[in-house]
Amino acid sequence: MGAWRLMRRRSFLWGAIALVLAGCSTNKNLQVLGLGGAIPSRSLRSFEQQYFPVDYKVEANPADLWQRLQNPELPSAVVSLGDSWLDMAIAQKLIHPFSPDLLERISNWQKLAPSWQALVTRRGVVWGVPYRWGTTAIAYRRDKVHPPITHWADLWRPELNRKITAIDDVNEILGLVLKKLGYSYRSSQIASLPNFLPSLISLHGQILTYSSHAYLQPLLIEDALVAVGWSGDLVRLARQNPSIQVVIPQEGTALWADLWVLPKAYSAPALTWINATLSEDIAAEIAVLTDANSPILSPRIPPSVRTDPVKFPSAQLLAQSEFISNLDPAQTRERQEIWQNLRRGLYTS
Repeated sequence: MGAWRLMRRRSFLWGAIALVLAGCSTNKNLQVLGLGGAIPSRSLRSFEQQYFPVDYKVEANPADLWQRLQNPELPSAVVSLGDSWLDMAIAQKLIHPFSPDLLERISNWQKLAPSWQALVTRRGVVWGVPYRWGTTAIAYRRDKVHPPITHWADLWRPELNRKITAIDDVNEILGLVLKKLGYSYRSSQIASLPNFLPSLISLHGQILTYSSHAYLQPLLIEDALVAVGWSGDLVRLARQNPSIQVVIPQEGTALWADLWVLPKAYSAPALTWINATLSEDIAAEIAVLTDANSPILSPRIPPSVRTDPVKFPSAQLLAQSEFISNLDPAQTRERQEIWQNLRRGLYTS
């Protein structure tokens, strides 16, 4: 009888331990903080069937993810981060670098073109893994705007006065003015460049509103006829509204990318997740089922998608386009000062 009680007690004890361990395992499931709609639900289901459950939490826009990353109590996770925030995340020591031994566990890293690898490398150290990208583009009401918009310079047309909405982003707005004038998005000492400030002030007078959250609504209700924004937003809008046309200006444009980064607290499953999102299957699903692209050019992408000139700009147009991340501190300070002076009305035409 005593032996039976001892065996029962041990059985109970091991059962309790198993429950505790199971609870710990559940609590340690990989948390992914991403953008809503960035990873297709089909891709998530396939990953979970092949590997393990994922606690996938989403935010509506990249700025919200940047705020989440700054939370010191952020649990073990992998986080999506816009490329424009990467240098701030590094400077504030919010993320963990991808050491060579970690990259070896992300076998699909080698499938990324050198330009994509260079985007996230600082002084030989890799800080993120790009998994989707897009462009800055122009959407306009084809039923109201004639002739069609094809160049950045078209934003200065008199009939569009106070009929343009734009994302509230200093580098994007100042950058498109630079591009219109034939300069690089990454130009330095821009205030002294010929015609830059007059062109910027003139464009500012054309803008109805700046907003990174609500810049499309005025276009829908015809308070605005043109919107300057991110291709993912604009492609989705045009798909729902046939009166809206999306174009990438012929001079080229800004490129953006969303990256997977590792917060200070991360776990090995994060590497499995990152590697899977660079697989040809998920790369194709990102291109086909979302409003952005994958840096992995999967052969599984159908021709009907490959021929979309907004999602897949021509090689020439891409060669004329550029990322505007990794600006040095002097460039950043100058742009912020110009932007603040512009928004405060300190410049006069």
